[in-house]
Amino acid sequence: MNLKDAIGLAFSSLRVNKLRAALTLLGVVIGITAVVGISTIGSALRVKTINDIENLGSADYNVQVHEKQEEGDEYNLSTSNLTSSDLLSEEDVDNLRARLGSRVNGIALQGSQLSGPMTSDASEDDASGEVLGVNADFQDVNNINVTTGRKLTDDDVAAARAVAVATEGVVDKLFRGNARAAIGSEVTVESGNNIASFTIVGVSKAPQTSGIVSGGYEPPTLYVPYTTANAAVGADTAFYQVGISVKKGVKPGQVKEMVDAFFSAKYSANEKATYKIWDNTEALNSVNQVLGAMTLAISAIAGIALLVGGIGVMNIMLVSVTERTREIGIRKALGASRGAIRLQFVIESMIICLVGGVIGILGGTALGVGLGLAVAQTVVAPPVSMIVVSLLFSLAIGLFFGSYPANKAAKLDPIEALRYE
Repeated sequence: MNLKDAIGLAFSSLRVNKLRAALTLLGVVIGITAVVGISTIGSALRVKTINDIENLGSADYNVQVHEKQEEGDEYNLSTSNLTSSDLLSEEDVDNLRARLGSRVNGIALQGSQLSGPMTSDASEDDASGEVLGVNADFQDVNNINVTTGRKLTDDDVAAARAVAVATEGVVDKLFRGNARAAIGSEVTVESGNNIASFTIVGVSKAPQTSGIVSGGYEPPTLYVPYTTANAAVGADTAFYQVGISVKKGVKPGQVKEMVDAFFSAKYSANEKATYKIWDNTEALNSVNQVLGAMTLAISAIAGIALLVGGIGVMNIMLVSVTERTREIGIRKALGASRGAIRLQFVIESMIICLVGGVIGILGGTALGVGLGLAVAQTVVAPPVSMIVVSLLFSLAIGLFFGSYPANKAAKLDPIEALRYE
């Protein structure tokens, strides 16, 4: 008997017992559906989480200057005892920018901060919010998307202009959501004894996230030139933190080494201050690893269901061998070899598992896409590698769990088999 005849005979046998064949492949269907579905949902969550992090905006590296600590002290990043000379000057930032050159998109700076009641002559409403003094690069590094008006510029910073980019929170509170009405309006902020007024030149849109990753509550905020904010509170121009965004195609590790070398040279001889580098690229890798590990662990549990389905296939095939004992005896009496009998039952088992695998892949894809859309608002198809592995694993399950019943059928004595009632 050749392979084609064996496959035809196997399909004929399965058509005779359609209900049994359907119940037999059910375990395989459930197992493959679970594996493919979980893998697809995991991929959707991973894609959405990464997109959310990117939409929220984050520098690849944040470097924070803080007080040195004695061994055994409680860990903190306090700057209360540091002076302006211990922090970063504009000259330091320019030197860092020159050293990094074209490897970075920008270096984000944040100066003084004000918080308190906000009012506008163009509105009868009021709000409570904050003012952040920043440089022009801060907007791009932190993904501040200005949808109406313009961004802050280097010229605004250099001239210490009293201009601001307002978040949607400011526009919603003071201008009832009318961004165009906000442009050109003056907003006054009272922060303790300090009162400052700024003209809105742009409105930024909040990043869209699914809730999987969220930046939390964002108060109504005005982004203003740090030179203007520093002047409003009478503060010196010095920075305790910088954010660095690396260009695509540049090895982040190379930039990190250059940044570390720069700060090490500046603070190695400083007795009061030191620095810490926060590597946000490692945090993103950690998110990927955690989601990957969760997907793998749950898929492994689903794989157990697939093994249970394989055991079910073996049990049903053993029942089939018993019921078809007389048929096996007749085939052997007509000259069928042990190999032909074995091949027939192995192929039956593999066909059952393969059909179950195909149905499981379709079901798992539908389940994964549906839940991925519901949970992560993202449509991700299962990886081709997962589909191929699922099909091969289905065939392997059929081969492994079908071998014992097939061997049992092949070893039946033809005379005893013909006597079987």
